[in-house]
Amino acid sequence: MRTDDFETRVAKLTNQERLAAGLPALRVSPDLSHIARAKSLDMLANQTLSHFSPTYGGFTNMLSMFGIRFRATAENIAARQQTPEAVMDSWMRSPGHRGNILNPGFQEIGVGFAADGRNTYWTQIFLTR
Repeated sequence: MRTDDFETRVAKLTNQERLAAGLPALRVSPDLSHIARAKSLDMLANQTLSHFSPTYGGFTNMLSMFGIRFRATAENIAARQQTPEAVMDSWMRSPGHRGNILNPGFQEIGVGFAADGRNTYWTQIFLTR
């Protein structure tokens, strides 16, 4: 699968989890997906799994740098999972990540994926404007 196929699949799986929980689907935002991919590429370049980037700073600072205004936001990150299904399983088993996925207050999502053949990095950004 290509990077954008992986990202699309994660967004669909996320919305399947939300719908199963009786929540509305999230709108996939091209702007947020661009930022989520930049975040995943940054983690890959720096070989680190962190909500803080040496390039962009903290997560909300990164959103501001890209001109995104928001009322509420959250970020899920992961590394090493090889498929969209594997990363979603990992996130859904983690109370904090699951809480972000099933937060009824979020309206939009962006998904990013980056890999170099050995390492994989995943990002979900949730947002309410």
